[in-house]
Amino acid sequence: MKIALCHGIEGSESGTKLANCLIEAGLDVTFGNRNEISESEETFDLLINYGCSFTLSSNPSIRTINVSRAIKQAANKREAYIKMIQAGVSCPNFIDLTGDLLGVTIPAAGLIARKDYHQMGSEIYECNSIPDLRAAIRAGCTHATEKVRVAQEIRFHIFNTSIDGEEFSSIKATQKSTRDGSPIQADVARHHSQGYQYVLTTPNDALRATAVYQAAREEAKKAVKACGLTFGAVDVLLGADGRPYVLEVNTAPCLTDGNTTSDKYVETITAYVAALERAGTSRPAARTRATPTRAAAVEAPAATYNRSVIRSVLSRVGIGV
Repeated sequence: MKIALCHGIEGSESGTKLANCLIEAGLDVTFGNRNEISESEETFDLLINYGCSFTLSSNPSIRTINVSRAIKQAANKREAYIKMIQAGVSCPNFIDLTGDLLGVTIPAAGLIARKDYHQMGSEIYECNSIPDLRAAIRAGCTHATEKVRVAQEIRFHIFNTSIDGEEFSSIKATQKSTRDGSPIQADVARHHSQGYQYVLTTPNDALRATAVYQAAREEAKKAVKACGLTFGAVDVLLGADGRPYVLEVNTAPCLTDGNTTSDKYVETITAYVAALERAGTSRPAARTRATPTRAAAVEAPAATYNRSVIRSVLSRVGIGV
């Protein structure tokens, strides 16, 4: 089976590493950016999009792992939140800032405002008052979430390992900590500029046995499914209140930091390809199920749905809209 792996700009280093590891594992892989891959699109049977949101081929005979439309949706953090909330994923309380602020109040914990697109925790605005929130909106923020008191932060790498159905599994988990090893503080924006990065070890057995960890893993699976993805790296907060809170789904996770995450992806993709070859098919059945239908999008226009989501999630903390 001929495989093409297309990486986006942000995922180029990790995408290249994954492609080379797959080649070393004996798979026939061509890799590159969208321009390089599109030149040979008719010669491959399986397309792996590693953070590439551009449509490369309309050929229905090519099975795709992570369709471009789903990657584009996951990259838009506001749209991804709305999709996840609609699917019942446990997320921090959410406010859509694209409308007016009439009736909005700031919860005691405060808010974290973000733009539609942000990377590595950049351009995050802490808001403890309505003036703060208006300043964040002027800076381009489109949504805000209530701060969560954090006990731990975990990244789950989730993959739908079924070639013709849905079997979402956690293939790897890593735990987040500060560079100096100090505990994660509560009620702060946990992002790269403040020294947060993922450590190279997996969560210990004691943490993995807790109910909140196991619940977080299930929420991560639901988040990847809600975004219409085959795989994704899901950042989940383990709240001090014993609840998991999904932050986002990454479609081009880092594989170059020296840990064994790339090995897990190679193992999973190799098994996926072997299953396709045993079945004697590369038909893209998963594409139809993984991608939201155009009709569904018409039934729930974003502007109408957003207001209902806001009312629903804010009612739990007594905020009116």
